[in-house]
Order: sequence, then C-alpha cells, then structure tokens
Amino acid sequence: MDLLATEEEIKRNPFSVPLWLSLVQENPSLYSKRAVKALPRSLLLWKYHWEYVLESKSDQEIIACFGHATHTTLSAFPRLWVVYLEYLLENCRNATHLRRSL
Repeated sequence: MDLLATEEEIKRNPFSVPLWLSLVQENPSLYSKRAVKALPRSLLLWKYHWEYVLESKSDQEIIACFGHATHTTLSAFPRLWVVYLEYLLENCRNATHLRRSL
C-alpha cells in the first residue's frame, strides 16, 4: 500500500472509513488516534484504536481512551461498555473509579 497516496486520497475524501481503516491497519501507532478524531462515530475505527491502545499503552491512558469514547462519542454502543468494563474488572486497582464506572 502506498501510504502517501492514501493520505492524499483522505485529503480529498476525509469521511471515508475504508481509507482510514487501511491506514490504521498499516500503522496503528500513527493513524488510529487521527482516524477516530476525524470520524468519531465510527465504531469500526474505534475498535482498531482500542486494540492498539490495549496492547501498547499504560492503564491511565487506556482508561482515558475508553472514558473519552464512552462519555463523549460512543455512549450508545453496548459493545464499547462491555470491553471497557471487562478491562476495568481485570486491571483496575482503583476501587472508587471501578465503582463509579459500573
């Protein structure tokens, strides 16, 4: 895939989920946050962003990412809440935060 050509295509068509998805799959560290910022209602792009964040970030950054998604963008998507709460139940050491999230 030619990343430069895809970047140019996104400039012409910034609301194309398939274009953003191809970039995110190629290089999630560079494009996943940009993609969800450009298309905040795309559950598919958020899914790839969560996977990247869960693999490579600290607990605090993970909680911030899910917090942003649940409180501002995707609060109506049950799958987001399931993934977030599963993560909290397995990893959260802050009982107050866990209680407030539930």
